[in-house]
Amino acid sequence: AAFQQMALAMPMDPERTQALQAFGDQLDLSPSYTPTYHVVNEDQVNAFALPGGHIVVYTGILDRMKEPGELAGLLAHEGTHVQLRHSTRSIMRELSGAVFLSLIIGDVGTLATLVAEHADNLRGLAYGRGLESEADAVGMEHMAAEGVDPQGMLALLRLLEREAKDMPEGLSFLSSHP
Repeated sequence: AAFQQMALAMPMDPERTQALQAFGDQLDLSPSYTPTYHVVNEDQVNAFALPGGHIVVYTGILDRMKEPGELAGLLAHEGTHVQLRHSTRSIMRELSGAVFLSLIIGDVGTLATLVAEHADNLRGLAYGRGLESEADAVGMEHMAAEGVDPQGMLALLRLLEREAKDMPEGLSFLSSHP
């Protein structure tokens, strides 16, 4: 529901989405679910994960990548956010009062509506340094377990560091990333 609500406002790139899905499927970096990848045609250097295994990647970050290992690192990182339910926990913290009330009165429909209405908040969700570090470390473990060189994660982090220098503080998901 969160992705469907958000997708209405995002200019999707179907061809690159199909290519990214094929790339991600070959890597098999998510041990507990099958991610669904989406490419958004915007110049943002950004990607994010949504509950249910949806991983959204902007063309801005894809266009700046120089090697497949960087993309593998990005997918492993975002996949770890989904696997460890970082976005779900964060959105539930934001909506905890309303969610609690919906659960108490047994109104699951209201709960789903609440999450869908707040889906756009997930796009700009900033994780703390602890969750970002955890996503990097666990993502690298997944890469190594699947025979993917974890140096790609380091190349990705160098790319993000270069890009963060050119962005105004607070406008990037990079601001909370170590």
